[in-house]
Amino acid sequence: EQDIERLLGSIDCSEAVGKRDYAMVLLLSTYGVRGVQVRRLKLEDIRWNDDQIIFQPAKGGKRVIQHLTASAGNSLLDYLRNGRPKATGRAEVFLSCERRSPRPLSDPRELSAVIRRRLKSAGIELPEGVSYGSHSFRHAFAKRMISSSEPFKHVADMLGHKILNSTMIYTKIDLPRLRQAALEWPEVQS
Repeated sequence: EQDIERLLGSIDCSEAVGKRDYAMVLLLSTYGVRGVQVRRLKLEDIRWNDDQIIFQPAKGGKRVIQHLTASAGNSLLDYLRNGRPKATGRAEVFLSCERRSPRPLSDPRELSAVIRRRLKSAGIELPEGVSYGSHSFRHAFAKRMISSSEPFKHVADMLGHKILNSTMIYTKIDLPRLRQAALEWPEVQS
């Protein structure tokens, strides 16, 4: 969590690319959605009047409808008004920063490159085995939810899982609770 705060704090939002990158990282960390869901976010998926944001299904999951937090809404609004290229005719929220022909971020490596560059710029080194892509935010989100004793079904819904078993992989990240659930090993007398 401290690394996420440090990362967000290191992004200079005075330029268009910073506004875009900040909004993308904030959505990933706030909602725990997949990178593809952020890359494919459309303008119509932000329901300003209802304070909702909709992330379309990915990997056979289900649509995720969340409350649009003030910080997420403000960062999106700042990017849309002051950073996103104007009059592009594109429905996607996040576009490349190419001046002549901005385009949607269709390649997953583009978002991963943004995250990797931002982490490096912030001087954040992730532990070995931790992804430098968008999925690390999903794990952090799931850990935060599980650690705060959210019902497991709620965690699954927030992650957009149709099948509860898909969420089981995240149970391994809450070691203190796993230790409580473990049975004592019986002593064997010889």
